[in-house]
Amino acid sequence: MAQLLRRQLENYIDTPKDTIMRACLQNITAKQDKEAFIDLDRRLEHLYRARIANDSKLLTSGFQHFCSNKHSAYGTPGGTMSAHGSQGHEVLTQAEIAAQEDEFLDALHHTVINANFEMLSEAEYIDACNGEFALNLTLEPKENELDQALLKRFFARKLQEDDPVTASAASVNKHVLVYHRGIGTETMSGFFVLEKLDFISKRLIEKLSSFLAFFMGFLMLWKLFQSNNDSASDSRSPSPNQRRASWPTANTHEISRTSLENLLRHNFWGALFAKNDLHEPTFKEIIIVYRLFSDLANTKQGTLPHIRIKSFKDIPMADFEVILPAHKPKRGAFDSLNIILAILISAASIAYQIAELWAEENETQASPELEFAEILEKVYPVLVVTATYLAKIIVQLQTQQATYTQLITTFLYERAMDSGDGVRCRLVESTVMQEVKECLLAYYTLWTESLQGVQAMKAKELDNYVEHFLSDLGETLDFEVDDALQKLVNDSLVTVDAVENQASCIPIDAAVARLEAHWNEFFVNPDQPCPFCPYTAHV
Repeated sequence: MAQLLRRQLENYIDTPKDTIMRACLQNITAKQDKEAFIDLDRRLEHLYRARIANDSKLLTSGFQHFCSNKHSAYGTPGGTMSAHGSQGHEVLTQAEIAAQEDEFLDALHHTVINANFEMLSEAEYIDACNGEFALNLTLEPKENELDQALLKRFFARKLQEDDPVTASAASVNKHVLVYHRGIGTETMSGFFVLEKLDFISKRLIEKLSSFLAFFMGFLMLWKLFQSNNDSASDSRSPSPNQRRASWPTANTHEISRTSLENLLRHNFWGALFAKNDLHEPTFKEIIIVYRLFSDLANTKQGTLPHIRIKSFKDIPMADFEVILPAHKPKRGAFDSLNIILAILISAASIAYQIAELWAEENETQASPELEFAEILEKVYPVLVVTATYLAKIIVQLQTQQATYTQLITTFLYERAMDSGDGVRCRLVESTVMQEVKECLLAYYTLWTESLQGVQAMKAKELDNYVEHFLSDLGETLDFEVDDALQKLVNDSLVTVDAVENQASCIPIDAAVARLEAHWNEFFVNPDQPCPFCPYTAHV
């Protein structure tokens, strides 16, 4: 049985720009208009690429100093030179280091959000932790290995700025910043024998715990605890009709999750011996930002400590925790059941041997008094067998832990994208593409409608038109119409009537000329920084 998860529509445009351009050109009939639109696209992309590259100097410098082995001061081209000709290090105070860390993290956050990433929300984190998919592992965090001071200052600043992005951030972001964009689906098929055994073990442990609670006289308290758990479980996984009744209808969509646990809970015998098809939503791209205490310990006094930044692709939501640093695999329910059974069997065997010895002494003496040596002699073989079996289980658990670790390593190796400065390069390129696609779609819509006699469009109409256009290309999203219009207004390609809230574009020939004028400003305006030579002064 599938579980439906509700998510806000993202602003991320996943469709490649070439696909968008081909779809736009198919709707343009005149050859002259096609050539003009291609010219507009090329000029718009190069202009935005130059601007974003110029605006990313601070971010680039930060990656060079925080995400590499260099330890020169942030914002300086390369530190100072020692008397022997080798590169020295500028000694910074703790306040200066903290200020440069905050400046870099703010620049990174700004770039990530401009690339239409979203910070992981608490609802998404709960859904991710409540599912199991490919790895079927339970991980426990080692929070004492993560430096929280850096992110604590970051969230304190965002709280003062009333940043809506961080307002609903998941609790895990206090230790590791997690950004994601794009939702996909991954499918697995198989009999999942070990996973089913683990599920059965969990149920047996639950039943055993319930029996022990009943036996110890805490039945009423246990029933209350179970009812609270059931109500909490119902609130997390209500029926589809209940979920739909509470869902907002605007800017949301539903994604389907088919987990092995849900199949076994709703149709145990039917799913137990059958081949199962599992479906799990995935995060198409994830970026994590964190720092380990070991990074601080390995940093020279007065230099900038390392900040780790990594990106991953196609991470199943239920396996999300595997990308988090400082986490280790936890013992599974099947392993725990083996230990419990071994202890119970051993205890029962020892008790049986003692009872048998007691019965023998009771038959021969009126008042039996068992000596310790007699008891030890009787139960010694059982103790040896028990110790051997427990040692075997411990070795198996250690081997299983190593297997889990290797499984995680292989999983991350296959889905890793970049780390360090590679993340910056991908982010900058992604930001360029997102802004170009947004502005291109907005201008294309206004321009083609003006050719049909519609001289102006309301923002809502424009938003619906673009979203419908992208839906024909197989993508559902929430188009950032206000952001796109603001960029076009800043470049004088579009005008917006504030009273009527209607937008209209200038003719495409004039738009091409306007973009060329903006491009020339990089070289003729002395107040405009040069995008290609930031260390060369204008003359």
